[in-house]
Amino acid sequence: MKTLPRRLGLVALSLFALANLGACTRPQPAQPTAVSHGGSISDHVSFIDHLRGRGLTVGIIGDVQQPFLRATGTRVRLDGGPLTQPVELQSYSYDDTASGTNGARAAEADAEQIGPNGTPKTTVVT
Repeated sequence: MKTLPRRLGLVALSLFALANLGACTRPQPAQPTAVSHGGSISDHVSFIDHLRGRGLTVGIIGDVQQPFLRATGTRVRLDGGPLTQPVELQSYSYDDTASGTNGARAAEADAEQIGPNGTPKTTVVT
């Protein structure tokens, strides 16, 4: 299944992003499962589309690489919607083809390196 690694990567990303966005949002009512392009979020494009569907303005800043993650990421700036101030996040897609390895295993291994507070366990982020 080619979409499984992407979903796991996006799940890890979503958890990381939501943990860091929590301090910048106003309380919102519970939302249904994320759906984009008529289906669930399965890749970077549908993730961005979903954010835009929530009323956020999404700007792509550029590529990013973190020493504690195997995948290359995309820097994204969010504004509007429920946010009280602009937020920058990083989106990482663990795709079998792009990584040349099992994306699901790579995403799980990298996610294990992220602590409950959203910071890497072995690297200091400045």
